[in-house]
Amino acid sequence: MGIQCTVIKGDLPIEISWALNNQALTSGDWDVVIGRMSSKSSTLNIDYIAAEHRGIYTCRARNRAGESSYSAELKVNGDP
Repeated sequence: MGIQCTVIKGDLPIEISWALNNQALTSGDWDVVIGRMSSKSSTLNIDYIAAEHRGIYTCRARNRAGESSYSAELKVNGDP
């Protein structure tokens, strides 16, 4: 599974970060791979989805002018 976070408008530099259930995520946490596509785009990939991956994923983009975020819930069938 992979999702992409892209900033449509905004001045560089832009910092893009990811969180799972309001806890910061870095590449390697929970078998998650985070990559940077460009200065305004980031991806989050999980090769094998498991019950522990369920939750609310948030992409947050910020620069000197402010910040914006988008969240989406990943639901996984199976035992937690």
